[in-house]
Amino acid sequence: YVTVCFEKFGDRVKDWVTFNEPWTFIYLGSGYGKAPSIPEFNDMDVDIWIGAHNVLNAHGAAVDVYRRKFQPTQGGKISITVNSDWREPKFNTMEDIAAADRAQIVR
Repeated sequence: YVTVCFEKFGDRVKDWVTFNEPWTFIYLGSGYGKAPSIPEFNDMDVDIWIGAHNVLNAHGAAVDVYRRKFQPTQGGKISITVNSDWREPKFNTMEDIAAADRAQIVR
């Protein structure tokens, strides 16, 4: 699939993203999230790790194909997007600003 995309669109597309925020469909879609989930894949001690493993393998394979076969002539970039949460302080006080900073570091 990626080979066809790179061949057909690589002359115009210069920024490639293999997966958009995999945490959302791996974690949220596997039982703890609000997304519909399949009961057979709700073992949060196993299934999310299998999903993440598969996503990273697929991402790596796509990156390898692009870098070896297409990037030298097309000159684009390829990556994966990861999501992040953002916190704002409730009030503009040093304590609230520090708390917002800590909340972004520790999850």
